[in-house]
Amino acid sequence: MQEAYTLIGVYSTRPIRLGTIPVIALAASIALIYLFRITEPAYNPPYVLFILNFLLITISNLVVAAVSAQSFLKYGALNTLLLSNALIISGLVSFISGWIWSVSVAQAISIQDIGLLTSAGLQVMSAMVTFAATSTSEFSKRAITLAASYILTMGFIVFLTLLVVLNLTPVFFTETAGSTVTRDVFLGMSVFFLALSSSLFLWQYKQSRSESLYWYSMALILFALSFVSLSFQMQSGDIYNWIGRIAQYLAGFYFLVALVRLSAGMKRTMGISEKWAEAFTADRKQLAVLFANMLNGFCYNKIVTDDAGRAVDFVMLEVNDAFERITGLPKDQVVGKTFTEAFPRVKEEHPDFFEMLGDVALSEKPVMLETYFIPLKKWLTISAYSPRKGYFVLLFEDVTERRHLQQKLEEYTKNLERLVEERTRQLKDAERLAAIGQTAGMVGHDIRNPLQAITNELYIAKESVAAAPEHEDTRELFESISLIQEQTDYISKIVSDLQDFARPLNPQHSDVDLSELITRVILTIDIPNKIELSIDVKGTPKLKTDPTFIRRVLTNLANNAIQAMPDGGKLELTAYQKENTINITLSDTGKGIPEEIKPKIFTPLVTTKAKGQGLGLAVVKRLVGALGGTITFESELGRGTKFFIELPLSAPEKPKFE
Repeated sequence: MQEAYTLIGVYSTRPIRLGTIPVIALAASIALIYLFRITEPAYNPPYVLFILNFLLITISNLVVAAVSAQSFLKYGALNTLLLSNALIISGLVSFISGWIWSVSVAQAISIQDIGLLTSAGLQVMSAMVTFAATSTSEFSKRAITLAASYILTMGFIVFLTLLVVLNLTPVFFTETAGSTVTRDVFLGMSVFFLALSSSLFLWQYKQSRSESLYWYSMALILFALSFVSLSFQMQSGDIYNWIGRIAQYLAGFYFLVALVRLSAGMKRTMGISEKWAEAFTADRKQLAVLFANMLNGFCYNKIVTDDAGRAVDFVMLEVNDAFERITGLPKDQVVGKTFTEAFPRVKEEHPDFFEMLGDVALSEKPVMLETYFIPLKKWLTISAYSPRKGYFVLLFEDVTERRHLQQKLEEYTKNLERLVEERTRQLKDAERLAAIGQTAGMVGHDIRNPLQAITNELYIAKESVAAAPEHEDTRELFESISLIQEQTDYISKIVSDLQDFARPLNPQHSDVDLSELITRVILTIDIPNKIELSIDVKGTPKLKTDPTFIRRVLTNLANNAIQAMPDGGKLELTAYQKENTINITLSDTGKGIPEEIKPKIFTPLVTTKAKGQGLGLAVVKRLVGALGGTITFESELGRGTKFFIELPLSAPEKPKFE
């Protein structure tokens, strides 16, 4: 709803020009000073504030006020009258506060804050008049009107000064505590008024492309930044005070730039006051064209109230083509009709609707929301604002399709993690098999044949040495042959792990007595005497699985556990049935697995041992997955490791390859 944001004066893409650089720099300075808590007092000699305020704020404001006054006298534009009085107040209170500063800082700040809030209020009134396209008025005696407004303005300034000097106003600033709550409220309101004014003027700049409006809006933003900085002020001349002053001085300069830039895009035959009035005149034709061609539905309405002043309905005064397209209601059947006539059941279906829109029209507070509009059975984003009291503009966009897509996306997201995990496993398998499958098979075949020959020869040599007369040389030779046999077995294990990891796994399921199988596996493992073995697998039922796979899994895990306890420890192996699964736990009291290795413990070529290829646990995970089971672990450095295997009692329909 870009048009909706535009209409309520909120711009997401302000023009990038030179004028924005000081604004950004000052805002960043305030943020950095606050972040780093810079509280040292700054250089603040007497009368400097008075001189700078007079030269850089008072003169510039009064010059622009004079041009605005001339524009009002020629065209009777109410917004220029309000601008003139706003600038006179800001110019004169800056002059007076600078003059009083050397006598009483607290009184100077009180005059400045009250006066500038009043000026900001007049600025926002002027901006709203411009925005509502009601700039022109029918003042028959413009000179008298201007003089009367100036008398009221000057009277206000004099009255304010007397009240402050006589200490009849609340305390705004103390040298010990800085800004009071009263001052913070006044500064906050000023920032709000100036930000709103600037937004509305920037919207008008978007329509007219008058550079004067742009520079004038930037000046208001600088004034707003100055109030933000002054709200942090703790001393009469601290860094926040100087940042605020600099922002106001730049704002005064920007006011003069706004006058200078009147020549850009304006008729050369027009005088400066005429150009100024034209810059601040809303173009009704542009507004009408915008509404007619915007993609969002538009409806201009007048509120209908009861005797108590509560909104009970509203009359639709104008709609655009998009309104007809979204609602399906022809223009000639809704213009001039009430909303309840167009949608008879809307009060029952949306009981808070009229109260909300009535508040927009009567309090002139904009609102934005997204809701399901029952009469149309559509999701709508709705924006409403009031150009003047009693009237409001309703902008809406059909976002039903987006909401349906969002719901589908939420449903899909719930299963996204599972889908990603499944696809990742498939990709890993494909990459693994493609990269090393062929090589592993070839290498395993080429190594295993000579390895078997070596094993056979070692066996024969070992038997021959054993039959020879016992001698010291014979014993040494026997030990050497045994060492060679041990290393040959280790090479054979590497070849087996490599082939098991690379080749497709096709388990051959049969009925297996797990208790008997585990006992046989443990007997084939060389367990040192310094390691205590504990086995508890009695009472486990038979299961449908591949005994070779189970043997390889338990052998690998047991050997790893033994290697993790070089100085001895305890090796425990338990198995029990849980519903339709068999749970096997193998634990040791060894060194444990480092935290940085845990996420990669089942990854190929990852190992915690100085000797090893890091394929053992990767093979174990594949073997368990091929049997339809899962394997997890717990480990703590210095306390040991536990591996938990969960296997189904019957053969799975589809193996879970990991």
